[in-house]
Amino acid sequence: FWNVLTGSLHVANLVRIAVGRRHRVVGPTEDWFRRNVFADMDPRQFDAIWSRGRDIINANCEFTRQDVAHNRVALIVSGVVEVYVDRHFVRRLGPGSFLGEMSFVSGGVACADTWARGSVVLREWDRDDLITLSQANVSAARFLDQSIMRSLVWKMIVPASSVARRDSVA
Repeated sequence: FWNVLTGSLHVANLVRIAVGRRHRVVGPTEDWFRRNVFADMDPRQFDAIWSRGRDIINANCEFTRQDVAHNRVALIVSGVVEVYVDRHFVRRLGPGSFLGEMSFVSGGVACADTWARGSVVLREWDRDDLITLSQANVSAARFLDQSIMRSLVWKMIVPASSVARRDSVA
């Protein structure tokens, strides 16, 4: 009896491992982000990050407000977001750009207002999502942190008057 039980537990564990290693099928939007925005990331890390976020659809509305603390960071999936500092237009951001990363990283208040112009789809993560990610998959959380930091550096380097958009999602 004990040999059968032990053998069954080993088989169940092997099945669990095999199922965990299978990649889920991704749509064209996720595939574009995995290839273009998170190109250096292992597919399992990408799945761990993407699955903890949620899609938010905005149309002509505010995402972040200057001088207000926000507990979330978002990635533009489609559409255009305009950035304003002290009510002055700074730049447009498109698919592949992060929003709210400065206040998210610093834990402080937002340094700009961001507005969805037309229909905008965002992939959003709040702080609790990323705490859970860091506990479940340290390497994926580290990679997302690095992506957010690269976005911050890129926004500091690229002239504010330019239209900062990545290539369109296929």
